[in-house]
Amino acid sequence: MNSTESWWIGDLGYVMIDVWGEVGDLMFPGDSEEEIMGEFRLKDGRQFVSYRTAYGDGEYIDQFGNPYEVDSGSIGAIRLSDIQGNIPSMGHVHELSEPITAANSSYVNGVITLGEVVIDTTGPDLSDCDENGDC
Repeated sequence: MNSTESWWIGDLGYVMIDVWGEVGDLMFPGDSEEEIMGEFRLKDGRQFVSYRTAYGDGEYIDQFGNPYEVDSGSIGAIRLSDIQGNIPSMGHVHELSEPITAANSSYVNGVITLGEVVIDTTGPDLSDCDENGDC
């Protein structure tokens, strides 16, 4: 029997507000301006993965047509059970057959893969497009 686990995927700034300073320290260690991407562990033991988007803030779409609003220039994933507080609508909950780790997530040429979810961040910022797709 296959089991699934719920993961929230989106801009982690919306769900990790209480530890955003720690998240920033992990992703930008020391005085580095170079962002580290991949898998991280908070002091309290919660794990998450995060990758920058190709074009920073905007709205990006996964292979299922789900939109992701981005205001931190990055998209990541965290277990739904590890979110403390409300679940915002700017991301999406996915039932996945495997945990999202560094082994099954990546950033390649602007395409973010988080387990079974693929988000291409190389396309246009669709937030300025109308309902007919005219930008």
